Amino acid sequence: MIYNLKLALNLIEDLLAVTPIVLNSMNEINNFCEQNRFHNMQGFLEVPAFSKLLQKLNSRTLYFVTDRLFVNYVLMLIENIPVCIGPFCTRIFTEYDFITLGKQQGFADLDSKAFLAYRSQFPVISYKEMLKIIFSVLKNTSVESIFEHVEEIDFTKKSYELVDVQNESESSNDYYHIIQKRYTIEQRFMKNIQNGNYYSAIIDFRNMKRNVAFLKQIGTTISNERVGAAIVRTLIRVSALKAGLPATTIDYLSSKNTRRVQNALTVESIFEVQEEMIREFCQAIHKHQDKKYSNATLSVKYYIDHQFIRDDLKISKIAEELNVSSNYLITQFRKEMNMTPLNYLRKVRMENASSLLLSTEYSIQEISVMVGIMDANYFVKLFKKEYGETPSEFRKYHKL
Repeated sequence: MIYNLKLALNLIEDLLAVTPIVLNSMNEINNFCEQNRFHNMQGFLEVPAFSKLLQKLNSRTLYFVTDRLFVNYVLMLIENIPVCIGPFCTRIFTEYDFITLGKQQGFADLDSKAFLAYRSQFPVISYKEMLKIIFSVLKNTSVESIFEHVEEIDFTKKSYELVDVQNESESSNDYYHIIQKRYTIEQRFMKNIQNGNYYSAIIDFRNMKRNVAFLKQIGTTISNERVGAAIVRTLIRVSALKAGLPATTIDYLSSKNTRRVQNALTVESIFEVQEEMIREFCQAIHKHQDKKYSNATLSVKYYIDHQFIRDDLKISKIAEELNVSSNYLITQFRKEMNMTPLNYLRKVRMENASSLLLSTEYSIQEISVMVGIMDANYFVKLFKKEYGETPSEFRKYHKL
């Protein structure tokens, strides 16, 4: 279950751009308080007070905390592990808000510019959206958590309120299917990276971005996208390790991407850098995997990769050149590639077709011919089987 918890926390970070922190030791508690305490008005972030608050957590209550600077945190106990999600804000503050609320809270020694700059670094997420997404993620990742109540700890009012969580849990069902879809895309993305399928991985990557943007109803920022890029980078590293890519190569490509993301000045340039990383990892994985294939299998792969546009492509021609039977070649290929040469040919054609649909204005008929399929109706049938959408639907929903 610890593995599921890690998955849940990673997904929450990706969706909300808020880093969940595990507070399982005094060192972690000390670091958290030191990093997040901005002003002495945030007394609950003093280590003794915060430790005492954590000790009172129970597994059936989720705690929504608002400190005196109107910064928010969610505290919860999952599998006996204290977790904090935050800091974040539920509203945007203006100079007027600072003056009005400052009188109530006693902001006498607090500079307005410093206060507004401090709060501006945190994402803005509504109370209801935060709870819906947390409940949905925990449910979708099979984390054992049964929250019956939400306790609102509001230090601006010095009040504590216990709220029945049933309605929030039920309304989170709308998010369940969205998150489940993203989770499915994420797993497919990792599988395509592992297999070095560049075109399919790019499509999954764009779908993941689109899915997260739907949940981020306040839009996106460079800071948010840098967090997202780090998570995508982690997914790719895990996939590359499974593919057997050497750790030195993984570290080199990953470090290169980290530098480029940090230097990017726009959200669009971060997307471009991420897609470039996907291409480089897929190329490296392909090159690495080719080393383990026999000459017979490599010959078939090379032939199909470069001749797939021909409608008269035949494996028997390669078999003649290698002086082996077609049956031997097909058997050897299936043994090493876990698919027949015909299935590999279809996969290559569909991947190239998907790329043309997204990057050109060619008609469906023209693209069908360009990937070696003369019958456009048959092409549409194959494409829908591969991607679950017709070529027209695919272009409509996925072209940027």
